[in-house]
Amino acid sequence: MKCPDCGSDSCQRLEVAYQGGTSSIQTKSTGVGVGWGRGGLGLGAGKSRTSGTSQTQLAAKAAPPRKRRYAPWGILLFAGFLIATSTSRDHWGWVMMGVGFMVVAVGMILLAFQFNRKEWPGMYRHWLDSWICHTCGKIFSPQSGTD
Repeated sequence: MKCPDCGSDSCQRLEVAYQGGTSSIQTKSTGVGVGWGRGGLGLGAGKSRTSGTSQTQLAAKAAPPRKRRYAPWGILLFAGFLIATSTSRDHWGWVMMGVGFMVVAVGMILLAFQFNRKEWPGMYRHWLDSWICHTCGKIFSPQSGTD
């Protein structure tokens, strides 16, 4: 595969560049300590766990398109429900604010669902067919020549 911009053959599929530069991290640590102070001898112990992802800048640039998330809007929907139903009828402003939150949340959930169902699959297929040039950094698709 040759880059359409610089002609270099140092190109790689985006999927491979992304996977090659993304790693999962999981660590466990244990520590013990002894100390002496005004209160006398002290002993302490602790454990920790860490998990996450490490990613190179190339992998971040080559990342696949993301689906839209529902969780933030689900939280807003729940908060709107709580606001609208837990206030007294004397506070219509609060009830209306809760209803407004619910309307916005439902609208955003529907938009996210539509995007994930109709637009994202095509974007993902395009990503699977795209390449990155390691010489000039251009991301391109062999079908169109550009991205």
